[in-house]
Order: sequence, then C-alpha cells, then structure tokens
Amino acid sequence: MKVIQIFLVLAFITGFSSVYVNAQKLNKASTLDQKNAPIWVKKMYEDNPNVFEVDELYRAYYNHHNFVKNYHTQYYKRWRRKIDDFIDDDGFVDWVMLENQLNTFAFKNETAVSAKSGSWSVLGPFQVYAESGDYKANQTNVYSLDQCTSSSNVMYCGTEPGEIYKSIDGGVNWTNVSYGLATNWGITSVAVDPTNPDIAFAGGGNLLYQTVDGGASWGVSLNTSALDPNEIHIHSTNPNIVLVAGDAGVHRSTDGGSTWTTVLNDPAYDIKANPLNPDKLFLVMDGLGDEVVDFYVSTDAGLNWAQQSTGWYNSTDPDRYCHGARIAVTEADTSRVYAYLIGDSKPGDIGYIGLFRSDDGGYSWINPIGQVGGPYSAAFPNLARGSDTWDYHQGFYNCAIMANAADADQIVIGGLNMWRSNDGGLTFDCVNGYQCWNYSMHVDMQDFRQFGSEYWASTDGGIYKSTDFFNTQPDVFMRGIHGSDYWGFGSGWNVDLLVGGLYHNGNAAYYQDYTPGDFLNLGGGEAPTGYVNPGQERRVYFSDVGGKIVPENIGDPIIGASMGMAPNESYWAAASSEMEFHPNCYNTIYLGKDNQIFKSVDGGALFTAIYTGVTGGTVTYIEVSRDRPEVQYAIVRSSGTSLLIKTDDEWATSTSLSTPISSSKALIAIDPENDATIWIAFPNGPNGNKVFKSMNGGVSWANITSSELDGNNIHSMAMIGGTDGGIYLGSNSTVFYKNNSMSNWAIDDVGLPAKINTDILRPFYRDGKIRMASYGKGLWESPLYEAPDGPVAEIMVNSLTALCEADTFYFDDHSMLNHAGASWSWTFENANISSSSLRNPKVTFNGVGTFLVTLSVVDAGGQSDQDSLYITIETPVASMIQEDFETIFPPEEWSGSSQGNITWEQTSLAGGFGLSPNSMMVDNYNVYAWGEYCEIIAPLDFSSAGSGWLTFDVAYARYSSVNKDSLEILVSDDCGLSWTTVYFKADSDLPTAPDYSGGQFVPTSSQWRRDSIDLSLYSGNNNLRISFRNYGGYGQALYVDNINLGGMPVELEKDEQPYFSVYPNPANRSNYLYIATSDVGNMKFSLFNSEGKLKTQLIQSTEKPVALEPLNLADGMYYYSIQTANYFYKGKVVITD
Repeated sequence: MKVIQIFLVLAFITGFSSVYVNAQKLNKASTLDQKNAPIWVKKMYEDNPNVFEVDELYRAYYNHHNFVKNYHTQYYKRWRRKIDDFIDDDGFVDWVMLENQLNTFAFKNETAVSAKSGSWSVLGPFQVYAESGDYKANQTNVYSLDQCTSSSNVMYCGTEPGEIYKSIDGGVNWTNVSYGLATNWGITSVAVDPTNPDIAFAGGGNLLYQTVDGGASWGVSLNTSALDPNEIHIHSTNPNIVLVAGDAGVHRSTDGGSTWTTVLNDPAYDIKANPLNPDKLFLVMDGLGDEVVDFYVSTDAGLNWAQQSTGWYNSTDPDRYCHGARIAVTEADTSRVYAYLIGDSKPGDIGYIGLFRSDDGGYSWINPIGQVGGPYSAAFPNLARGSDTWDYHQGFYNCAIMANAADADQIVIGGLNMWRSNDGGLTFDCVNGYQCWNYSMHVDMQDFRQFGSEYWASTDGGIYKSTDFFNTQPDVFMRGIHGSDYWGFGSGWNVDLLVGGLYHNGNAAYYQDYTPGDFLNLGGGEAPTGYVNPGQERRVYFSDVGGKIVPENIGDPIIGASMGMAPNESYWAAASSEMEFHPNCYNTIYLGKDNQIFKSVDGGALFTAIYTGVTGGTVTYIEVSRDRPEVQYAIVRSSGTSLLIKTDDEWATSTSLSTPISSSKALIAIDPENDATIWIAFPNGPNGNKVFKSMNGGVSWANITSSELDGNNIHSMAMIGGTDGGIYLGSNSTVFYKNNSMSNWAIDDVGLPAKINTDILRPFYRDGKIRMASYGKGLWESPLYEAPDGPVAEIMVNSLTALCEADTFYFDDHSMLNHAGASWSWTFENANISSSSLRNPKVTFNGVGTFLVTLSVVDAGGQSDQDSLYITIETPVASMIQEDFETIFPPEEWSGSSQGNITWEQTSLAGGFGLSPNSMMVDNYNVYAWGEYCEIIAPLDFSSAGSGWLTFDVAYARYSSVNKDSLEILVSDDCGLSWTTVYFKADSDLPTAPDYSGGQFVPTSSQWRRDSIDLSLYSGNNNLRISFRNYGGYGQALYVDNINLGGMPVELEKDEQPYFSVYPNPANRSNYLYIATSDVGNMKFSLFNSEGKLKTQLIQSTEKPVALEPLNLADGMYYYSIQTANYFYKGKVVITD
C-alpha cells in the first residue's frame, strides 16, 4: 500500500522529504542516515541532483565496494528508473516535461486520435507456478484490496503499476477493470461500498477514482495535489460518509464522494473504525509536522478529531524521523486498538519504533515490550528490517498490521517479514520472510485485511488468503492479475517461449505447451534480464540465475545451462546491451560488459573481449546484421552522450559515426536485407527530433519524426523484415508504427490500456505477431501491422566449424517466416544426408573440409527465399598444451559448458606459486551453484606427443566441511561422445590451504600444489579432448595454472629438472636479460607489468639476450614467461636504474 509517483515538481525541487515517482512514494532517508552515507547518496538526495553525476559516483563506489542492498540503493533504483524519461542532455530532470507528461496522460481522451490500428490482447502472466507445480505469488505487487461486506464474493484490488482488478468469486479469479484509466501512479488504496458491490473507490497519486457500475467505468471523485491515499474508509452503515487519509491530510465526503471537505491538513497514514461503533474512528498522522506520529479519536464519524497522548509515543531526539504507522482493531475486544509505528525515535533504530496497544478504545496506551526502537535482541526484534544483520528496511512501503477477529491478543505485523504475537505484543515470532522461510510466501508485506473469518495479505508478489491466521501455509489468489512489471524480455524464434525478469518477482517463463497465461517462476530477484537462444529450444539466460532449460511441462525439473557472463543491464529503458545472437550460429553470442563487447562461441559458457570502447564508457546497445554478421553497430554511452560505433569486420576495426543529434541514450535497428539501412531513435529526444533513418550506413540521416511522437519517450524499436521498411516504436505511453509509404507515425494501440509504459518489443514471425513487454501491465501481442511481402531466409546452426568429423551439426531455420503453411528444403554437400524437408535437420559431414549448405523457404502464399552457408571440418591445431593464462582467455580452440552461471574465468588475483599475475579460476565463493558443474575443454592433436604427462598447478581452500567444491579432469578420445575420469579430488584431498571463511580465498605463493597425471595411454590420438570440471558446493574459489601436456615430463626428480635461470635480477633497464637453460632452442619471451599487462613478446633463440632499453620500462617488479619447445618457465624480475 505505499506510494511512488512524481506529481509535484516544486515539492521535490525545494527539498521535500519525499520523491514521487510513478507508482510508489519513497521517502528520502533521514538526515542522519544521509550524513553517514557515501557521496553518491548525498548527491542523490540533493534538491535537484545531476543524474549523470549520481550515476557515475554510484558506479565508481561499487567498483570498489561489494554491493549490499540497502535503503539508499533501493531509493536509487526506483528514483532513477522513474525519472529516466525526463533527463535532459545535461543530466538534470526536465520538470516541465515531467509535469506536462503527467497532466497529459492522467486525463487521456481516447477520442483525441482518430487514426488508430492494432488488435492487441494480453498474454499474461495470469497465474505463476513454482517448479513444484504449485501456485506461486511471484506475479504482481498488489498494494491494496477490499471486500464488499454484503456481497463477500465481490473484491477489488489495486496494483503498484496502477491497475484495478475485480473478482466476483471471492478472489479465485480476477478481471482488469481499469484499462480505460491512464494512471501515472500506483493504486495505494481501494474500498468497496459495504452495501453495494457496484460502488467502489480506488486512489493513487493526486486522484481518487470512483465507479458506480462495478468497474465498467470510472470517474474522478477527488483531485488534490499530493493526495496520495493511504487508506479509504467507507462508513459501514452510512456509506455516504467516505474518508480518505493521505499525504494531503484527511478528506471527508457526506454524499458518497460527490463533494469533499478537508478535515485535517497533515500527512495521515491510516483510519480504522471500532468494529461495533462505526462512528468511532481511529487515526494515525504526523499531526504537528514534527516527525512524530500522533494518535486521534473521532466519535462523530470523522467530523471532529481529538488527539490522545496518554502513554503514547513521543521523541525529542533531534535525529527522530517518521516513516508512518498502521492501526489494527478486533471484534474479539472492541476496546483493543493496536498501532504499529515505523521510523527512528533516535539514531540506530533502523526504521522501527515499536508497537503500542490501547485497552480502553484508544484513550490511553502502553508499549507492551517497554522499549522504543533499538537496541535489538532475540527478545526484542526489529519488525521492520529483513534480518538481524541488516541495516535495511523499506519504511512505509512495507508496513501492515492485522488483529485476529477471534483472539484480541493475536496480531500479525508486516514489513519485509511477517511477524506474529500471541500475547498482545509482548513477544513476537517470525511467520515468514527473510528472517524465516516457514511458508512458500513472498516477502515484503503490503496490505493486511480481515474479512470475517478470512485473513488476507498482499505482498510485492501477490495475494494470499488464510483461514487460520497464517498458522499454516496460506493459499495464493492471483489468477488473472497480469500486472507483472517486466524489466527484461526475451522471445523464442521457432517455438513460443517468453521469458523476462520481473520487478520484485524473479524470472518468469511461458512455453507453448503450457496453458495460455500460465507462467513458470525460474527463481531470481528483480534483474532487468531474460534472453532466449533462438536455436537451442528452451535454452534461456538470466543475469541473476544463469542459464536455464525451460521444462516442457510445469512441474518438471528446471535444468541449469551455461552462462559465463551477463551483459550490461539497466532498470530503466533503452540502456541494456542485452545478449545478441549471431544470425547463422546460435551458439555465438555478443554482449556488452562495461565498455567492452564480448563474444562467446560455445553458447555462453566462455567469453572473449573483441572490442574496447572509451574508458569509463558503457555499451548500452548492440545490433548484428543478418545480411553480413561481421557488420555490427553499437551504442557506447560516455559522459552522458551516446556514441554510435560501427564495425565491418566483427570489431577487428571500428568507426565512430556522427549521430543526427546529441543525446544520452539511443536505440538502433538494421534492415535485415541491407545493413546500410539503419534507424536510430533517441529515447529522450526533443519533439521533432526523435527518430532518424540512414540509407548509407550512418553517413547521413533523414529525420522521420512526426508530431504523433510529441511528448513520448521511445523505449524500444523493432524493424519488421520483409515489409516496406516497417518499424515499431514502443514509448512510455503507447505503440507506434511507420513504413516507407507512410508520412506520419500511426498509433497502434487498439486493445491496449489507455496508457501502457512499454519496455521491449519483439516480433514473433512464426505466428505473424508483434509482442510487447510492459512496465507493470504484463505481456501483450497483436497481429503485425502489415504482413511481410515474403519470407527472408536465414540458416542457423549450432557451430560453423568443428574439430572432429564425428560432430553433429544441429541446423534450424532462422528465417523471417510465418510457419502457417510454410515449407523448408535443405541441401547438404558431402554429408550423411543430401537433403531434408525438416525445419531443423541434424547432419554429420564426411571428412575434413568446407561444405556448402543451402535452404529454401516457401510461405503459404508461394513466396520463397534462399540462403546458404559453409561448414568447415578441421583437426585441432595444438600438438601440446603449454598454457599459463597470461594472454587471451579462453585460449584458442578451447570451449566451455556449465549447468548455470558458474564458469571458469581468467583472474589476476593469483598466479601459480606467485610466479605470474594470472591463472584461471572458478568463483565458487560468490556464485551459488550447489551440485552444478562447469568445465573448460582443450582439444589436442596428441599423435606425436613428447610426453604423456599432464601437469598443472592448483590452489584451493575449503570454506567449511559443508561448503566444499571438487575438481575432476576427464579425457575423451571420441570427440566428446564419451568421457573417462582420470583425476578427481574433493573434500580433504583437494585443498592446498586450511579452511577459509573470511572472504574469497586468494592463495599465497606457498598455497599451491603441482599435480600430474599419466595420459600416455592416449598417445597417438589426433583428436583428444581434456576437460577441467569444477563441481560447485558454494565453497571457495578454485585456481588452476600452468597446464602442460605433450612436452617434457614435469614430475622429475629435482636433480633431473632442466636447468633454467634468468639474470641479472635485479636488471638495469638499459641493459640485457640473459637466459641460461638446458632447453636450448627458440623461445617465446613475454614480459608483463605488475598489473598483468603485456609489455613485450619476442620470439628468438634462448641464447640471445633480451634487450631491455627499447622497452622503456619503469622501475618495478615484472613477470616473465618463457615458452620453449618442450616447456615453459615463469618468474619475477625487478627492473631498476
């Protein structure tokens, strides 16, 4: 039930303690909390902060500090997202634009635009399920709910994104009744006339709405600046008396909401009535504006109020802070009143003041525990925060209380957790939440309501009903409430698969075999994520839970999949690089991470950097040409400006292009048949300069903006292949379409809510649809504005090359093609089959070489198109492994896979025995992957090996006897069809150091061990594969370095070791380094500075000294690596004057 909406520009600019942003009200932190906070926090809470400066300070702070969720980070996330559409190019909020936007859409006239198109319908989620197949309320943040007393089957509820739903069967099913309302705020309170189920009120922001026809239509009953209704109360026997308690005070109507008078002017938090005397009302409010909650009683139905102070809470501490309060009453004892107060009575209270109880109808009070605020203990817990170790709470955003109608001593209190007292507030036990997980129930409590013998709770995830006061698992009542707040969105290609990260509610997935509207929760928090691999059916990716295989049936197990790196993602629109897939190879993935672009060729297990942008920049958008995949465009945001970068050779080189206007954000779209035709949209672009088109690859631009886009902020853009240049735009209010023959943009929103804040648009060519994920109103689809003139053919396959003749190639269709009535015709050169009419044939090729594959697709109308590509079969290049992980990672031809987001990665935390800066590592400490494995695989031509010994350096410490990991090494001599374990160490066998739980383990030079394995049995095999496999136990980081195979044996007696020395050490920067070794011949000499950056790499004889003077080295310590024909050596050298 809380608030967050931007409504009053002057209030924010002049330093009011609350910022209002489109759905919730989030109070600023107290002055004391701000005083002790990092600089980014202090800047954010300024009256008119520079957003770009706050962003940069935020990133800089968390580059050097572990991220810990707290009040400030939550404020930043919500504040930043909600103001994003109104940031000017200098980084300040354009308050005039913001206010105009709200005024425009709060009273949107549906008849104002005559030319409209579309046939949109909602896809859900209508019901979310857990992996077990049970209902799960990870769906929609429900702020408020109410039930009609005379018709108990009729209920209404309001959501954070501003929707109103109605049920006529006691909450079993819900229907949206607010599509016609263009709300800009959450519905923080609802109330139903106790005698007439067709009359109801719903409020949020400045407005109180009323329906008199059961939700078929709504009118504005009250419009007051900063109204922010926290509670709507309708008199139980005289429903013409209606009261609204909110930030603008208490308003009262005696004619059913037709007219209103202001009774009290100060912020009011809650109103409740005596269960047997509807004229006696209780009120909590900040009556004197002194950061202290006061309690009032009215005996004349709210016309007059008297403050009650006997035994009531008070604080004179200069750092006191009021977050709000809630009231509970009970039919079991009509003299019993409870008040739950949140805030700070003094420094250190961490958002909780306490519970107060009256046993005489609100006239005198006691604090049952006898303590206000902290310090806290097991006997006196903080009921507002999430855990005993947290300093984090959410203020009035999560604040609720309810008393048992049959037992006045039983109450439940809601904050981040739900707590119960059975003794009138003297002691409390955790019911559910972060503090205890007794039930399958969402955390973050919103609204508690008692209706007869039923007890209802709404949370950030949805609605629960209990008939035993939450003594057992409550039931979920959410079917039909589709207000899921999508922060990310991915869609399948040949299968109907929809995924996305939801605000508050983890990651949801729909698969075509599920009942329409039923979605599966895949875990996670609230990341702006969700990507679908277009070729591997049901393989999806999320930044918070890693890769997953979506099960075919709800109730089947969810299987992990590889995801070694997550892209740049943003909680606000048009600022995420996402994961982009190669149009011909679905296991080749591109993504932006910080200022770099990375590429994976193994389905996302391992990534290699292929482009580095300006220092401090962020890659916020990537588009790959379908016509020529080596042609790609990217947006790199730097210093508040978006740079457009293009490559013609997959980032071996790149060019910076001029943009038609300068702006902080930009979106790109590419014509799938001609990558010289591109579009660029500016989400915050001024009226008249929002969308541009180039026909020459960005050399020059034509403005294609029209007045229909005025006042809109572009969130998403999708080009539709096979049309006459058709392109969709999704904005913060609706959807638009335009093609080459249209002079203006058409509004494409028939069937959509009056206002819908779009997130991402994606075409689904298989069914001829456009899909849209929205902020807070679920997923929608519509038939394409114009059907493509014909298909655009495209082949995709799991890999374009293979190192083994036995490898199977999994082909699939990546064409822009409606599958209804379509056909496919494939040809394969020198393969086990020469042709196929399947959409997705599996093929092996006969021998080493390069082979042609063709595809012809035909649509239902007889239109056709063709595509072709080449597949290459080769053998491994490497004849030995001598890998020290000092340069490129993964090494050439190496690949990886995993069952989740755990992976091998290059690290500069430690090198083997301290003789080098780098090694490879699996971060079992920070990544939870219990029972899951990740592996890295090295191919090898072992036919002429000099040695059969595999040696490597390993470092590991267990976290504990419970949290421990393991390392397995496997060998395959049949191209990975079967594997043989040749090494396995776990528990007490693997560690090289004592158990360590004081943070992430980083080995010292003495905490390494060299292990060796005899693989001589496999000598002579020309296609060997070696897998290093880590099994996660949420333990500690595992390090591996200096892998040798195929060269000289390493496990020799000390006096048999090859002689090796580098001298002098220290060495003068103007002189030479000499290498003395028994391993005479050519060497590759590499020198790295103390940060691991390569300074030089030479290939020369071991008998030739290394000249230092040409290297212009600074004084300091350097690492060297020397690779010879049979071995490599590593060490340190000091360079001086």
